[in-house]
Amino acid sequence: MLQKLLLQIAVFLTITLVTGYWFHEHSLNFYLGMALGIAIQYAIYWIYLNSMEAWVALKNKELENERIKEYSYQGLDIECPCSKKIQDFIPIRLNTDNYFNCRACGKKCNVIVSAETVLATVPIDPKVNPVDVILPVVKELENKEPNGTP
Repeated sequence: MLQKLLLQIAVFLTITLVTGYWFHEHSLNFYLGMALGIAIQYAIYWIYLNSMEAWVALKNKELENERIKEYSYQGLDIECPCSKKIQDFIPIRLNTDNYFNCRACGKKCNVIVSAETVLATVPIDPKVNPVDVILPVVKELENKEPNGTP
């Protein structure tokens, strides 16, 4: 670790001194050349850091998209309609048609996903006595005649 740090300092100083020397050899200010060398190294390092940060963010977004794609898969244990009745786990996507090839007969099979509706219920508040909630319903049912009219 210390070697790497010393190497980086040596490279930094070498580039700075070379640019200063080049300026001096072309009858320009040595210190201006050193300052320009430092500024150029800083600019290159800043560009490198920003590009790496953008690249890492892009890779993270790609991984997140793949993760979301994998989570969107749901699956069912489905039995092939052929005579061999082999069960297989098939990934199901709700936004596309779902097909699979049977391992036994090799035929292409379609998976039909159907929906069923149910009534939503509201849980009884635990602070309320259940008898107070149920009693009016029971009395109403007792008052009704068999044909459904009171």
